[in-house]
Amino acid sequence: SKQSIDKGQNEYRGSSVYKTNLCKLLVKNNIETSVLIANDQTLHKEFVSLGINSYPISISSSISPKEKLNLLFLKMLEICRKEKISIIHCHFSIEVNAAKKVASLLPVKIIKTLHLDNLHKSKNLKNLDGVIGVNPKITHLVINANTNDNLNIKHIDFIPPFFNETRFTNVAPSLNKNEFFKTYFNTNILDFPIVCSVANFLPSFKNHTVLIRAAHHLIFKQNIPIQLVLAGDGPRKKEMIQLAHDLKIEKYVHFLGLTDKIPEILYYSDIKALTSNQEAFPIVLLEAA
Repeated sequence: SKQSIDKGQNEYRGSSVYKTNLCKLLVKNNIETSVLIANDQTLHKEFVSLGINSYPISISSSISPKEKLNLLFLKMLEICRKEKISIIHCHFSIEVNAAKKVASLLPVKIIKTLHLDNLHKSKNLKNLDGVIGVNPKITHLVINANTNDNLNIKHIDFIPPFFNETRFTNVAPSLNKNEFFKTYFNTNILDFPIVCSVANFLPSFKNHTVLIRAAHHLIFKQNIPIQLVLAGDGPRKKEMIQLAHDLKIEKYVHFLGLTDKIPEILYYSDIKALTSNQEAFPIVLLEAA
């Protein structure tokens, strides 16, 4: 009876890492787990490689919210019946709505993880079996809303993000710093302190702009030579490359792209920076620590 379905999302970013690590933990504890993933073949392949049941679904951006909801509902219902699911774990409001439709037909419980403290759709949480906040502030807000808005949530808890700490505590590189960056990234590292940032170049909140401008200020205004190593990819990467060029610090900024060498990059770096406008509980800071 201890089975669960987890709904993935369409970009491999922090919350996707959260979900991947959560599913690994469930499987490690012998909890049979299936994952429904919308519009993300990369994440689907990741779960397949881990031996976790993964159900991909393609949802066109051109369809109406009602049609999208119905597609999610039908796929969830199919998986729940096939895998004899007893818990549906959601991350976004539309998934909760689809899961509630499933729960009207099958004896399943619904849990939602909240990754942000925006509760403007708190009614979406009404009558859920469980809500997980990834930081204490989110959990506190849900507890208050549960009382003030009569949401009837049965269980509310703070559970910090899951991550594989042994990848970061057991780093033992065989190359020196210069050899490492040259070998894996074809980058000639400078003899200055390294400030690293591990974050995709997303259009909303990661805010690489402030980091690159800060580097320019340190180098040219305060005569403090540093260099940036930026791991990640995304739609704003070209814009950030151009910004570094415009500020004439391109030789001090190394764009590494997507990589699985994050433990080593953190190991060789002197300062770990995250300049996001908003975060809930960044796994990357746990990894850096």
